[in-house]
Amino acid sequence: QTGPEFRVGDDSPRTQDFALQPSPPITGVVLDTDGKPVEMAEVLMATPTEDVEVGEGEYDFSNNQKTLTDAAGRFALPDSGMTFAVVAQADAGFAMADFPADQHDAGTLRLRPWASVRGRFLDGGKPVNEATIFVNLVRLNRLDEPRVFTQEMQIKTDVDGRFEFPRVPPAPLNVSVYLGPWRDEGFRSGPSVPLDLKPGQQVELDLGGAGAIVKGKVTLTGNVPDDLDCTYSLNHLIRREPGITPPPDIAKLGFDIRNGWKEIWLKIEGGHEYISTLWHWFVKLAPDGAYQISGVPAGDYDLAIEIYAKPTGCLVEPLGRTVVPVTVTADDAARGEMRLPEIKVEVVPVSAVGDTPKLAFRLADGKTGSLTDFRGKSTLVLFWASWCGPCRKHLPALKKLHEKLAERGYAVVGLALDDDAAAWRAAVEQLEMPWPQGRLAEPGKSGVSSVPAYWLLDADGKIVAKADTPDELAEAIK
Repeated sequence: QTGPEFRVGDDSPRTQDFALQPSPPITGVVLDTDGKPVEMAEVLMATPTEDVEVGEGEYDFSNNQKTLTDAAGRFALPDSGMTFAVVAQADAGFAMADFPADQHDAGTLRLRPWASVRGRFLDGGKPVNEATIFVNLVRLNRLDEPRVFTQEMQIKTDVDGRFEFPRVPPAPLNVSVYLGPWRDEGFRSGPSVPLDLKPGQQVELDLGGAGAIVKGKVTLTGNVPDDLDCTYSLNHLIRREPGITPPPDIAKLGFDIRNGWKEIWLKIEGGHEYISTLWHWFVKLAPDGAYQISGVPAGDYDLAIEIYAKPTGCLVEPLGRTVVPVTVTADDAARGEMRLPEIKVEVVPVSAVGDTPKLAFRLADGKTGSLTDFRGKSTLVLFWASWCGPCRKHLPALKKLHEKLAERGYAVVGLALDDDAAAWRAAVEQLEMPWPQGRLAEPGKSGVSSVPAYWLLDADGKIVAKADTPDELAEAIK
């Protein structure tokens, strides 16, 4: 800054020199199990804004959060000014530790010998080839905490359904079979097993093998749209007893599966991480609702069903849900099969073209509103959520469209399906959307199961078109 009272380089008594003092680096030493320094150990530093992926990938020094130890086992990493975690890995083993933002001495990281996991995956009594098996650390990855993942720890099963991870961190983790509603993987259930591995421990897993094959069918009831079936559903069978002991930062959140499954766990901080400490299965429904869950041991379970329409972007609210208690007896497990009674799931009313919806919402200024408030002019309704990436991606096109519609007398309103009112208000302020903003009073009853989604209403409030993209919307307006 220069000026009459402050000039850089002025030799007068007013001169003040400002120099950015570099923060001292994060330093430490890596030792093996015998206390000897480990040379060429890979050391990675995770922060709330920079992920670390634990695995056996080649060294990548494209960012400054990775380094190798010297002959004395020492390392140095630049200080990010944030909380951080240091991960060290070498042939001799693995170590990880978390530190506060103001600490620069990471001390001694003593490697613990790698554990190993191998096993076999079967579905319906048959080995599954080319199934993807994941290993994930059980760790609370909050926005303000260092982010450590294990994306590189995945493998495909062979023709006999076998898999092997020769180097796995000796820590609480979860081994799971990938399965989702988006495509047909050729099998119907994906087991997930929690493990608390000790240094050097070798584990053999029988995924989907021992236990009963639980079969049944889900039937949709109520006013079911013609294009709605059970394909796009998120369903889980969860054992109602603790698996492994959760790490302290997860345990203190108070989740307890012994009191039954809570759907809110999938939406709140620590919920997913707690679920990863439990035995559970992802259950893939056929379009007609049929299901088959393989390798279920004797015990008490909750079967949670959530039905969605074909998604446009991000799933937000199911059109139908239920939780059914399931008990598998020792006889069922020994017999190898169990059939459940039909499960009926009532679908919430879904507004279609020709309907006149009356959704209620609360505006950003705190006032209440309804779609009936916009009667008398054609209205564009934009459904979104603050955390939805595709919704944000559509914004530039929607802002241009809004300019044209405003000239033609259209009304535009954005309706959010956020559960978190504070996050919604922050997004409204940040994104600067030039149209009224509301948050739905009862998102679960809106009939909108994924966002972004767009409705075009006529002056009487009747839906005359529905769209999933700005291009589709512009065409509908024409």
